[in-house]
Amino acid sequence: YKVSPADKSNMAKYVFAGYKRCLYPVQKFASEAERVLAVILDLDAEKWFKPAKGQFQIFYKQGAATLEYQPDFVAETKEAIYMLEPKASNQMEDAIVLAKKESGIKWCKNASDYAAANGGKPWRYVLIPHTALAENMTADGLARQYGTCDDCPVRPTPTCSPPRRTSATAAHRRGHRAIASVGRRQAAASRLPVRQITFDDFV
Repeated sequence: YKVSPADKSNMAKYVFAGYKRCLYPVQKFASEAERVLAVILDLDAEKWFKPAKGQFQIFYKQGAATLEYQPDFVAETKEAIYMLEPKASNQMEDAIVLAKKESGIKWCKNASDYAAANGGKPWRYVLIPHTALAENMTADGLARQYGTCDDCPVRPTPTCSPPRRTSATAAHRRGHRAIASVGRRQAAASRLPVRQITFDDFV
């Protein structure tokens, strides 16, 4: 998985394996940027995975339609839990990308509120331009540069505090259990959490 294929024009045809911190033994990627981010997460995160359709049930509006948004990556570090989305730099201001980002931010805000009341870690949404990715980076570093925080609806500024640490979390238990929230299927992506799940639910 650390080796970049010679032909990157059709990344979906490759299957990558050898991960130590991924919830699944093999992964497929839509782009080289996704592969590089997976390398970063496998070196730096406690646990990570690529969600399947329906696992998070986040929705966004495209015209009159309500569509499901499937995040590219979810990763847990000592600091926080991140929903990460690598994107081509020329698509960062695309209307659909921004609509998904807005829904992801709302979901993470609700999950953070729930986690704060139940001893969990904060969630952060991180939209990353592909040109910013390099294998020597860390998830927390990317989040500080491109993520969101409670007081910053879009991107943190130098005055923002880093993600809050929580005491006595379950991060050091077997399976690195992470607090998340699952909403009932509905059009509004900003719904409140109705139950908690863990990384173990996706194994």
